[in-house]
Amino acid sequence: MSWKRSFSALCAAALILAGGLVTAAPAQAAYPTYGAIGAFYRAHASALGVPTSAEHTGFRDRVQHFRNGTVYWSASTGAHWVHGGILSAYRAQGGDAGKLGLPVSEELLTVGGGVYQQFSKGVVYWTRALGAHGTVGAIRSRYAKLGAEKGTLGYPTSGELKTTGYGQPVVYQRFQRGIITWNGTVQNFNDLQAHEISGAIYNKVMALGGIPAVGSVFNAPERVQASKWTFGVTDAVGQRFQRGLIISSAVTGTHLIPRWTGRYNNFSVDHWGLPVTDEFREGSLPTVCFQYAYTRNWGNGEFGVWDGSSSMPSCVSRSPVPLPPQYPPPS
Repeated sequence: MSWKRSFSALCAAALILAGGLVTAAPAQAAYPTYGAIGAFYRAHASALGVPTSAEHTGFRDRVQHFRNGTVYWSASTGAHWVHGGILSAYRAQGGDAGKLGLPVSEELLTVGGGVYQQFSKGVVYWTRALGAHGTVGAIRSRYAKLGAEKGTLGYPTSGELKTTGYGQPVVYQRFQRGIITWNGTVQNFNDLQAHEISGAIYNKVMALGGIPAVGSVFNAPERVQASKWTFGVTDAVGQRFQRGLIISSAVTGTHLIPRWTGRYNNFSVDHWGLPVTDEFREGSLPTVCFQYAYTRNWGNGEFGVWDGSSSMPSCVSRSPVPLPPQYPPPS
């Protein structure tokens, strides 16, 4: 054996140290892997690529970086690999010291070719079209109750965002088919403080200027009680916002009832019926039309109500449906 081959064999033998595996890369130092991270690396070496750092102490864990991602380990969560777009989103949220906590799973396939990874305090989703976005806290809890990525909202399209609605701070997150808002305290997992806005009501909120224009939402979509006063309409739902009550029906449309009308807490509609217009000005007076009545704001907290929207030309011209000519007969 030549001296060159003997030297190469000696170097190769020296790379095995105390049961740990050392991977040498050209023009860089070799970093050992050992313990739980070393065991994980030996099982996934081809996917992880060579180590690019030594194992070191993280926030409350041990961490080692590799060419294709990072492995995090703690006694309670075990060793898990985070990489690609999910790793970028995880780091943007503070990594192992952030809101998501430590990884507790590897990436898992889900609907539409997307993947997700579970963390001790949340989940990060990734799709090729939308990128990676984390869900945490009360918004995550509400999202999970709605079916997460398989539910009505689809995948997240943003992380948590902060805004001000009617002078109050609001946290919200965008999804493919709506948003979830939250006005609780930091890291509160109470999903009763988080509410989804989707469908026609979401479209209305966006048309009005978004959360800054309508403020916080205080309830999930609630069915409006159908009665003789809804003139055969049975599909109406409503949500309360700081600015007022939005009621939506495929028949009468989706309309914001301002708080000044006094209808803010009324989901039974009674003798006014469902709204058929948004607020508009009749002369100088703010006005809203319903199926059976219309109301005007006199200012100073006072308003008037008149029966017979069908005899009010402005209501008739603005209503998306014919207005009933008179009150329904007594039941």
